[in-house]
Amino acid sequence: MQALVRKSWLSIRSSYWFFPALMSIAAVLASIAAVWIDRNFDTEGWHELNFIYTSTPDAARTILATLAGSMITVAGVTFAITITTVGNATAQFGPRVLTNFMRDRGNQISLGAFVANFLYCLFVLRSVRSAVDSSETEIVFIPQIAILVALASTIGCVGVLIYYIHHVPYSLHVSNLLAYIGTELQSKIEKLFPEEVGQALPKKLDRARQVEAELASKPHITIQSKSTGFLQLVDDSQLMELANQHDFIIVMKCRPGDFIIAGQTIALVYAKSRNTTPDDLNLQQALTIGYQRTPDQDVRFLVNELVEIATRALSSGQNDPFTAIDALHWLTAGLTQRISRQTPSPYRMNDDDELRAIATPATIEEMIDMIYDQLRPYAVGDRNVGLAFMMSITTALASCSDPELRTYLRNKAETFRDDVAQRGWHASDVTRLGEIAP
Repeated sequence: MQALVRKSWLSIRSSYWFFPALMSIAAVLASIAAVWIDRNFDTEGWHELNFIYTSTPDAARTILATLAGSMITVAGVTFAITITTVGNATAQFGPRVLTNFMRDRGNQISLGAFVANFLYCLFVLRSVRSAVDSSETEIVFIPQIAILVALASTIGCVGVLIYYIHHVPYSLHVSNLLAYIGTELQSKIEKLFPEEVGQALPKKLDRARQVEAELASKPHITIQSKSTGFLQLVDDSQLMELANQHDFIIVMKCRPGDFIIAGQTIALVYAKSRNTTPDDLNLQQALTIGYQRTPDQDVRFLVNELVEIATRALSSGQNDPFTAIDALHWLTAGLTQRISRQTPSPYRMNDDDELRAIATPATIEEMIDMIYDQLRPYAVGDRNVGLAFMMSITTALASCSDPELRTYLRNKAETFRDDVAQRGWHASDVTRLGEIAP
């Protein structure tokens, strides 16, 4: 259930309708409240304040109609600019960065402010009453307070428009986009990978490994996916609750970011009861599968975003090596942070130190491969990017104390130097590369 709630929130957060809809509802309620206050509060004494007092119903209608018309016009222009901006960003930086623009809170609130102000003025406008025939008296109603609020909110929307005009080019600047993705990458690494404290392996994990070895010879239940798409979220707490409730061990065969096909094995369950069936376990309620990858539990997605921007920048159509270098800087920052963190144990124990789940670990070697193996074919063709590529490996080595991992990084450097030798770099560039190389 928690995974479904988190998926729904991620979907809402990445939409252009939620905050505008929420602000529109608030605007309608605010208009009702403002008109109610006008009906129950005497504003006759305001006629001396000419700059805020509206004397006739026709004047009130003109003001409100003008404000409503201008706001819906601005909202339409804003929507058009947003769609054009999203299209250009997708074409230049890749379709995966679309999620970043869709989740931009500044765009969502700007759109919501204009639509909400339009609806507020529209609902206040319908409350204005001219003189009508009555058996006793003439009824005239001009909501002075509501009109004053409409004017104030319109002034606020002008400020929002100025902010929006600044925000759109600011968010499109490649340096700011790279910084946003790189910062989010570091934030997810800090959240998903705990800081390393010592090197000793707890005894309970030794027992867990022994239990895992014993499971290989035991019968198990195969859990197959019922849908096709990307595994977006795994509710660890719900998995543990299911395992404790039914007294079984779950061996996960997938992790967030993997593409799952209907019928594919996603987990193996070792249950004590031979009568247990996959339907009894209801394991898939703890998993969320959707049509697109999300960065919530998938660090690889953020790495791929930065790599894609770098590779697109090095294409013949763009030929922008400095964007690729900036992307490489943020990848290096994320990698050095990841090196300083330990990979969480794949073994999940309950409060009684009983093995309940075995997850697929996300190793540091995999992240290194994603960065350097994917970028190497492009970096070798550009001297400036190639030097930055080697400097990245050297920087990562400087933050690494594990001998095996240092050897792994050195192998990446040697592979790159071999590719450079085949490309025939100028002798001076090869010498410079050797000076940078570890």
